[in-house]
Parts: sequence; C-alpha cells; structure tokens
Amino acid sequence: LSSIEDKNLTNCGKFVLTGDMSMLSITKINLSYMNTLEGDIQVFKDMAITNMNLSGCWKLAGNIKDLPQSITDLNLCGCEKLEGNLESVPKSVTNLNLAQTNIEGDIESLKDCPLQSLVLSECDELTGDIESLK
Repeated sequence: LSSIEDKNLTNCGKFVLTGDMSMLSITKINLSYMNTLEGDIQVFKDMAITNMNLSGCWKLAGNIKDLPQSITDLNLCGCEKLEGNLESVPKSVTNLNLAQTNIEGDIESLKDCPLQSLVLSECDELTGDIESLK
C-alpha cells in the first residue's frame, strides 16, 4: 500500500502495523490519512527509509527515537499519539512536518539538520527560539 501514491483508505476498517519489517527493501512509505491504522512506529526502526509520510495516522503510537536515522523527508502531521523529543529527530532530515503532534523539546536541537522545509504549527509542547535555526 505504501507505494501507491494516490490512495484514499480513510475509514476503511482496521489496519495494524505488526511484525518485523526490516527485511523489506522499502525506502519510501506513504500511509497518509489511513486514520484507522494502529500499531507502533518501532516496526520501521531498522529499515532504510528515506521518505516517510504518516500524516493523518492519528492512531499510531510509539516514540520518534525509533524512527530510522536514514529519513530525509518526514511528515507526521496529526500523529497525536506519538511521543518523544525533538532531539530524536533523524539528523539527516531535510523536510520535516510535525504539525499537530505532542512532540516535546527545544527547537534548537534541529540546528544541525540540513532543513529545507519545517512545519511546526500547533506543536504546543515545543520550546525555544526559531532564530536559533538560522
């Protein structure tokens, strides 16, 4: 399902992330707006993913420290159950969307990331000064 660019699986029944997916040679995952998708993002931990879009998957759980460190494009918009600190964001990330998440931390921890795009709207748990990223 992740390789299908244009899909609408909203309210299609229960989907669950399970098992060890490290054997899969997937570098791009787009499960956006699968609002019934459940499970822990830890299943992606040992994968060589560079592009991950889980926006709108508000039932997903887990800690962002378990995301693959190879990610360059990360969209977790609306993933309200995810936990973690900005310090755990992969340092390889160039495009980051954490809007409407409960991720905590100081935005200064992103200063060493080669960011080209950053969306942090409605991230009420974040602290710091955006000027520290210049």
